[in-house]
Amino acid sequence: MAGFVLGAMSTLLWIVGIVWAMIVGGFPFYDPVLLFFIRIGFLTALGAILLGLTGKGKLRWPTVGAALAMGTLWLLAATAE
Repeated sequence: MAGFVLGAMSTLLWIVGIVWAMIVGGFPFYDPVLLFFIRIGFLTALGAILLGLTGKGKLRWPTVGAALAMGTLWLLAATAE
């Protein structure tokens, strides 16, 4: 369950980052707020993967799959910087 919560937090942070970018008119390169979003989002996705792999139950594989997808998105966002 904790891994699922971390994965949901990573997804929510992605959505908040998009809304924030719309409000402020986009992010310049190496913007501290964007780098904060990327750092925290990737760490929550990584935590969700680790907790999902060690957990048991029905949410185990959906958590790992969603967290892998979010981790990939965060890595792609970081490499675009």
